[in-house]
Amino acid sequence: MGNGSFSDFQIKPIACIGAIFGIELLKSLVNLSAYRGGQLARRLGPYGALVFSGGLLALIDCLATQEKH
Repeated sequence: MGNGSFSDFQIKPIACIGAIFGIELLKSLVNLSAYRGGQLARRLGPYGALVFSGGLLALIDCLATQEKH
């Protein structure tokens, strides 16, 4: 099959979902006049949480890799 570690299989789905959220966010920003203030904030919230959790996952993976060496 493939030569990937378990950490690769953790980070890739988070990155893919983040990219999909990013595209939806760009669509929202292009059509900014259609949203009120609270509606845009509700679209930004899940994206921010996903970026934060993906960053933490990458940091934990980096720290775990350093402990092995």
